[in-house]
Amino acid sequence: MKKWLVIAVMAVALVGCTRDTEQVESLPLTFSISDTTLETGNNKVGWFFNQPVEYFYNKAMKVVATHERTDHSVVLLDDHEMVYHSPDNTANRTLVPSMINLPDVGRWKLDLYVDDVSYGHIMVDVEQYEGRTLPVAQLIWAEQYK
Repeated sequence: MKKWLVIAVMAVALVGCTRDTEQVESLPLTFSISDTTLETGNNKVGWFFNQPVEYFYNKAMKVVATHERTDHSVVLLDDHEMVYHSPDNTANRTLVPSMINLPDVGRWKLDLYVDDVSYGHIMVDVEQYEGRTLPVAQLIWAEQYK
């Protein structure tokens, strides 16, 4: 009787472990950007993803910015390589650095695509500061698709 009890407990434990592992592997891709103030022109931005760097081998990202008020669109990144080996990369997070240039003040919607599949968007404000236009890369809100 004790032998069957031990076997039943081990079976439940193994089934529980398997389900947790499958859930982790099936997490949808989410992303965020570094929270920093940028000057006009080319500025370095960090894109953070919830997957290990191996997930991004042979993949490219594209970012399209659309001004909220004017609907003016500009491609910020196109065919940007996503594999960048960094000490900031972990099993649960990948950092992809890039340069971006938002040309005008106001609120911008940044749509992100990985291999032409949409993974959602974030909103950033570009503000006027001391006579210069400074894109303030603060996460206003994010919405994931998929």
